[in-house]
Amino acid sequence: MVLPQQQSRIQSDQRFSFTQILLIFPNGGYVKSDALFVATLSDSAGINTAKNSVGHGLELVLDNQQSTPILLNDYFSYDFGSSISGTIAYPLEGLFAGKHRLSLRAWDINDNSTTAYLDFYCFGAGR
Repeated sequence: MVLPQQQSRIQSDQRFSFTQILLIFPNGGYVKSDALFVATLSDSAGINTAKNSVGHGLELVLDNQQSTPILLNDYFSYDFGSSISGTIAYPLEGLFAGKHRLSLRAWDINDNSTTAYLDFYCFGAGR
């Protein structure tokens, strides 16, 4: 699923570019209780992966549980030879059967953010 670029805070660089967010299936797709979340990101200024940047990490929220975001900085790797694009690969384990929604929020190094959403269904046993 390709997502449009979004504008955020007023800075010299006002855009952060998510190229795509996927779970190896399209939005509204089906997965087993253990699935792999994959997202590719790019930004002309660079992606903020600093661990000391409180509130500006790569954050995944499952089912609108805003109080317990999953920090994905350790699961991000830059594309070979690049300082502006890369991939997140994070295992989602023990999902319960039913409908789920993911949100991924990322920041560039100029303090611009964007959030992308993905709805999906899980079948099979889980937590």
